[in-house]
Amino acid sequence: MVEGQFFPERLTRAWDDLGADLTIGGATLSAPAGVPVRWRWSLPPGELMAGVDDAATAWNRAAVALALGNPAGAAREIPVLTQAFGREPHNLYLIGMVLLGLGQVRQALGLLDPAREGLPDDLGVAVAWANATATMGRLDAAERVYRRVLERDPDNFGVWLNLYQVLAQARRWNAADAVRQRMAALTPTAQERDQMDQLVRQVERMRGLG
Repeated sequence: MVEGQFFPERLTRAWDDLGADLTIGGATLSAPAGVPVRWRWSLPPGELMAGVDDAATAWNRAAVALALGNPAGAAREIPVLTQAFGREPHNLYLIGMVLLGLGQVRQALGLLDPAREGLPDDLGVAVAWANATATMGRLDAAERVYRRVLERDPDNFGVWLNLYQVLAQARRWNAADAVRQRMAALTPTAQERDQMDQLVRQVERMRGLG
């Protein structure tokens, strides 16, 4: 098995670099109707609207905590989100991502399955579902979803990286090499480049072990 999870435990992206689209493991978060997306705050994350418990603020606070590699912090918002949004598909999506970050993969899939049904055209939900599915060892199913996402979003480096990992876990070396060559034509961020270099080293060790 390749070391690590499909959901990154930590993002090294600087706080100031968090933009309008919050992307985690290739999955871009989307919010329920009526929730203003306020990823960029003037406060540092530790002071992110502390003590403000309205649903929209809780949503943004959880999303930012998740993106900064703190799923446990995001999980503290789950009671407010559950009370406010219930089984609204975006809510199931966010909580599923939080559970995935905590390593509770079966529970995450229990929420991501209905989220995917409710948001069939949301690429972020599809990627999150595939990440969880791959972590469960269902590599063929994850590969199919990754490839469908890449048909619509061919420059999504995080999804290419996850596809490369799936193929390596399946020991499909030729297919993995083809994906690696495709990634070489893209322009990743510094963080994505570091993730790729680390994963390539792990895959080469796997190949060396036969």
